[in-house]
Amino acid sequence: MSAANRYALALFQLAEQAGQLLVLAAPVAQLRAVLPSIATTLHNPRLTPAQRTAVATALAGAVQAPTLLANTLQVLAANRRLALLPEVLAHLQSLLDAAQGTSRVRVETATALTDVQRTKLANLLSTLLTTLAGTKQVAKHVVLEDTVQPCLLGGFRAFVNGHVWDASVQGGLTRLHSHLRQAFKTTHG
Repeated sequence: MSAANRYALALFQLAEQAGQLLVLAAPVAQLRAVLPSIATTLHNPRLTPAQRTAVATALAGAVQAPTLLANTLQVLAANRRLALLPEVLAHLQSLLDAAQGTSRVRVETATALTDVQRTKLANLLSTLLTTLAGTKQVAKHVVLEDTVQPCLLGGFRAFVNGHVWDASVQGGLTRLHSHLRQAFKTTHG
């Protein structure tokens, strides 16, 4: 288990024991959203202990972090581990999702989804996830993390738990090209 996963698991277990899992959700999401803009700072090896502490304090204050999360940020700062924060938060998010019966699915679409399309796609993916797992329900709730990829031409591509569902026009054309090429090789030796 990586150091980041150990920090995340420790925070998760403490929050679970204190009955504060739901309190972590919003601050964790806010921190994850802000991380790309402060990545350089987190990875700066020249930060003094006081500067690391100030960064941790500022992050905790910015998201109104509960005490357990604020303390974890301070521990990361004190141990020169702020660079691990993206991994810690990603693993913590997966633990929180599992505890709440939520699956996050990264989706690429050719155009931006409407709310109706987002709901229909989330329901479809929930059904696919349930089918993939057999009879047990995988997720009570599917959260889409969608991005626009015009090169798909239409449809969508979904990434979850190491699986890729490619229902895009581009993916269909690629599969058709592959089948035609294989058929040509078979018939023309």
